[in-house]
Amino acid sequence: MWLSKNSIRTNVASGDKAESAFVTISSAEQLEMNGSTNSRNIKAFSPYGYSYIAPNGEEALLLPSSFGKATVGTRMNTKAIKNGEIRITNKSGAYILLKNDGSVEINGTVFKKGGALNDA
Repeated sequence: MWLSKNSIRTNVASGDKAESAFVTISSAEQLEMNGSTNSRNIKAFSPYGYSYIAPNGEEALLLPSSFGKATVGTRMNTKAIKNGEIRITNKSGAYILLKNDGSVEINGTVFKKGGALNDA
């Protein structure tokens, strides 16, 4: 909400606005996305401690900023989680799921509170 309001407030005069765009080139050195226009040299931001290189074709939120365009992340897939859970997934499908019952599932193996191990 704050991102949207601040973006609207500071960029209305220039016509820039937040938009959905698709990753076209992605590496540690370069990020390009295609939305209403092709944007180059995009800066990527994520929560502290998370680092990623979004694969080509992913949909992301592209925002105007004081130093050019920036992205704050890719569209989430919430089909495999319940309200309150957190799932971290990579392109190959490997995942870590922090479940509401306190257990952690890693690639189908569930670690219960206290260290018990069960296959999902």
